[in-house]
Amino acid sequence: MRSGAGRDRADHRPGGVDLTRRATDYCGLGAGDRVLDVGCGTGATIDFLRQQVGARAMGIDLSAILLNTARQKGGDPVVMRADAVALPVKRGAFHMITCECVLSLVTAPMAALAEFHRALRPGGYLVISDIYQQTVDGAAPVPWAGTGGCLRGAVDRQTWYQRMVSAGFSVALWEDHSDLLKKLAVQLVWAGVPLSRWWGGCRENTGAARSRPGYGLLIARQTAA
Repeated sequence: MRSGAGRDRADHRPGGVDLTRRATDYCGLGAGDRVLDVGCGTGATIDFLRQQVGARAMGIDLSAILLNTARQKGGDPVVMRADAVALPVKRGAFHMITCECVLSLVTAPMAALAEFHRALRPGGYLVISDIYQQTVDGAAPVPWAGTGGCLRGAVDRQTWYQRMVSAGFSVALWEDHSDLLKKLAVQLVWAGVPLSRWWGGCRENTGAARSRPGYGLLIARQTAA
């Protein structure tokens, strides 16, 4: 998956916009604040931010098909085709950046984080919700071999923290929402949708006994460069 690839047409993600709402409440996002949704897909988060918060939200994605769907939904959304590692925006342009179910798909996550840092105003918020590795009994995380989708790029919580600090962020909030991941998996199975479509397969996962998929919400603040 290329950097900045967006969410599925049906916007299947754990919790839907509930975690987005949790993040906007925590960060005190208000009307008129500028937000960039990286990997915006068909624009579910943009719609929420504009209609429920009153934010000036825009999005980027690499999928022309998903972006066209976002435009066809109406509401004149501001979306463009762009890569997470080369944002076509000015330095310090945004109060918040959301990156939901996307960072684990980016092939160069540190390059993307550097771009997020550049695009945020001083003290701005970065909101990430994504798959992560829950290690078992304190075991060291290992790459999930033989997997695709989000699982392939999933890392443990400590690695998330280290990447944030290295990119010039301070972690303000971490919450585990793995229960939402389980609920989504059940919904997809009942709908007849193969889980590999989103997360890849775990059949060859040599680290399965030492870690399992979890879902986390991380909110970080941009610090001075």
